[in-house]
Amino acid sequence: MAKVDGAQILVKQLKAEGVEVIFTLTGGHIFRVYQEAQKVGIKVVDCRHEGAAAYGAMGYAVVTGKPGVVLLTAGPGVTNAVTQVCDSMLGNVPVLFLGGASATQHDLTEVLQEYDCITLMKNNTVWSFEVQDTARVAEATAVAFRHMLGAHTGPVYLELPMDVLEMNKVDEKDVIYPQKYRTDSRVFGDPAAIAKAGDMLIAAEKPAISIGDGAQFNCQNPGIFKQLAEYLQIPIDVNPINGGRFFDEEESPLFQLGGFGTGGSDVLLLLNNKLNHSAVQTINPASKLINVNSNHRHIGLNAPIEVGIIGNADAVAEQLLDYIKSKVKPVKERKWIAETLAMKQGVAEQMKPLFECPVDPIHPARVAGEINKFLKSDEGKKWCYWADGGDSVTWALTASAILGLPKPFVGRAMIASYIGCVGASWGEISGLYAAVKKPILHSIGDGSFGQYVGELFTFAKEKIPYVCVLFNDRNWGMIKAFSMHDVPDEDHEVGSYIALENQQSSEGYFHYEEIAKAWGGLGICVSHPDDIYPAIVKAVKSAKGGVPAIVNVLLDCKKEYFSTSTVGLYHELGSPKNILHK
Repeated sequence: MAKVDGAQILVKQLKAEGVEVIFTLTGGHIFRVYQEAQKVGIKVVDCRHEGAAAYGAMGYAVVTGKPGVVLLTAGPGVTNAVTQVCDSMLGNVPVLFLGGASATQHDLTEVLQEYDCITLMKNNTVWSFEVQDTARVAEATAVAFRHMLGAHTGPVYLELPMDVLEMNKVDEKDVIYPQKYRTDSRVFGDPAAIAKAGDMLIAAEKPAISIGDGAQFNCQNPGIFKQLAEYLQIPIDVNPINGGRFFDEEESPLFQLGGFGTGGSDVLLLLNNKLNHSAVQTINPASKLINVNSNHRHIGLNAPIEVGIIGNADAVAEQLLDYIKSKVKPVKERKWIAETLAMKQGVAEQMKPLFECPVDPIHPARVAGEINKFLKSDEGKKWCYWADGGDSVTWALTASAILGLPKPFVGRAMIASYIGCVGASWGEISGLYAAVKKPILHSIGDGSFGQYVGELFTFAKEKIPYVCVLFNDRNWGMIKAFSMHDVPDEDHEVGSYIALENQQSSEGYFHYEEIAKAWGGLGICVSHPDDIYPAIVKAVKSAKGGVPAIVNVLLDCKKEYFSTSTVGLYHELGSPKNILHK
C-alpha cells in the first residue's frame, strides 16, 4: 500500500468521526493537516489568535452539541489556548485540542517552540497524550474521542510532534483505523431516585425546570423536555446557550417565565444545571431540589438536594415522564403560571422607561433596549445574538430577561465563558457561524472589544454577516463600578480608563468604527440615543453581503448608569458564605 504521513491518518480519522470544521492559527508544525483537511472537505477556519481559534471550537461545540476541534502549533501556539482549555473543562465542553510539537528527535535540545505541553495539559483536561508513532495516530485520535464524549464530557489534548505528522511516513497497511471503539449509550437514573423525584413533581404546587448549558451534549431526545413540561404544566428556564434549542420560547407561557418561574418554585428540577455561586442566589431558598447531572461533582453543589440523579438530562427526563404518566393524568393548568407571567410583565412595564431612557450622554440601558427592539423586528428575528463584556453584558441580559427575547433557534442568545473570560465571544462567533450559518449581532463593551479585535478580519475573510454594537463608555465599566461603590473616595480612573486622554470630554473616545474601513465595511459613530436604532438597521443592511459593520455608541460611565447586576456581583464575590448549605 501507499506510504502515508500522520496528517493523512489524522484527517481520515477525523472525517470518520464526522468532523466538519477545524479552527486554527497557521504554524510550521501543523500546516500539513490543512492540506489533507481540504482534500476531504473539512473546512479550515484560520483565526488571528490561538485563543480565539480555541473559543471558535468551543462555540461550535456548545451550539451543535457535537465536539469542536482546534489545531494549535507548537509551544506558544498551545500555551496561548490554555485559558480556553480551562474554560472548556469548567463547562464540560467536548473540545479536541490538537497540539503540534517539535520533532521527537529534538526532545531535550530546546529547539524552536519545544515545551512540555503534556504536563501543562494533564491537570486541565479529561485526557492528554502525545503520539510518538505515526502508525498509531488514528488509534490515539479514537481514544481521544472516547474520553471526550463519555458520560462526563470535556476537553482532551492530543499532541502530534512534527516528525509524526510530516516526516515519518508509514505503510498504510500498518495503520489501524479503529472501528466500534466507543458507545453512544446514555446514562439513565437510578429507578428509586426517579420514583422519588417523580412523586415530588406530582405533589408540587409550583414546580419548575431549569435546563443548563451542557444538556445538549450526548442528547438524543431534545423534544422530551417540552413533553415533560407540557404534561405537568411546568415552566422551563433555559440557560442562554441552549435558548431556542429545545423549543421556540414564544410557543407557550411555560417557556416565557425564565428566572421568574425558578425563583418562585417549591420544587425545582435542575437538568444539567449546576448551582454555582452565582446561580444559587437566583433560586427560592425554600425550594426542594431535584439535581440531575451527568457529572457527579455538580450534584449538591452549594445547596442541599432532596434527590440527586446521575444521568444524561434527556434520558432522565424520559424516565420521569414515563413514571409520571403511570401515576397521574396530564395537568390542564396551573394558576401560578399566569400570576407569575403577569408579575414579569409588570416588572417589564416598570423598567421599560429605563430601556427607553432619552438622556444624553446615552445610558447603557437604552443601547440594550434598542438592540432588543431590533431583535424583535421582522428582520431582527433572523439574526443570532451574542452579548459580551462586563457591565454591558449585564444590561444586555437584563433587557432580554425583562423585555423578553423570542428564541426560535439555537444561537439566538449566546453567552459562553465558564471561567468568566471577557472577549470569549470573538472566537465563539466563528464557531456559531460555522454551525448555523445565520447573521450575527454582537454587543460588547469597549474593554472586551480589545481582547481579540483581530477576529474582525477573520469575519471579513469568512464573509460572515456580522454587526458589532459597541458600548463605549471609555472604561472597564464593571471594575470602575466595583471601585466607585466600595471605595468612593479613591481614584476610579487608574487601571479602568480606556481612552486617548484622562478627561471626560468628547475628544477622549477611541473611534473604533474607523476599523471597518480596513475591509471596506461600514462604521457608524452614535452620540445621541435616538440614532441608535437607525444605525443598527443601516449596519445590518450593509453587513448582509458578508462585510462586517461596527456601530460605536458613545456612553458615559456614571455611578447611576451601572446595572444592579454589576453592583450585586461585586458584593457576591465578597461574600463567600452566601450559599444555601447551613
